[in-house]
Amino acid sequence: MKFIKILAVFLFIPAMHCLAQENSISLKVNGLKDTGGKLRIGIFNNPEDFKNKEYPVYKKSLLFQDTVVEVSFQKIVEGRYAIAVYHDENNDYRLNTKKLGVPSEGVGFSGALKNKLKPPDFEAASFHLLGDTIILIQMRYPK
Repeated sequence: MKFIKILAVFLFIPAMHCLAQENSISLKVNGLKDTGGKLRIGIFNNPEDFKNKEYPVYKKSLLFQDTVVEVSFQKIVEGRYAIAVYHDENNDYRLNTKKLGVPSEGVGFSGALKNKLKPPDFEAASFHLLGDTIILIQMRYPK
């Protein structure tokens, strides 16, 4: 009887994973400058990773030729996420900064921005994904 219970657990857990709702995020990024380089997008589900902009659970990198870019992420499991975007103008795979860590390339985030001088924390930028979602991001460039 004990063997049957253990077997049922091993069969049930993978089946539950298959039942997890998969959704899409349609991302619309406005205000891009056509200065070359790539748009780099990271979707995070962990506050510490979002803070450090490391280890996104989903990411994309793409060339663009317009001031508006629309991109879609498919098969995303329900959960809490925050999005960070930067315009890698010189294509060096990192967000370049000036003194005091101020970005010298364009950046954008999901969620409302309370302070324009520093990036939002995970809580301010995050949203709960419960179904197919459209997210609008406005890029900000240094003066």
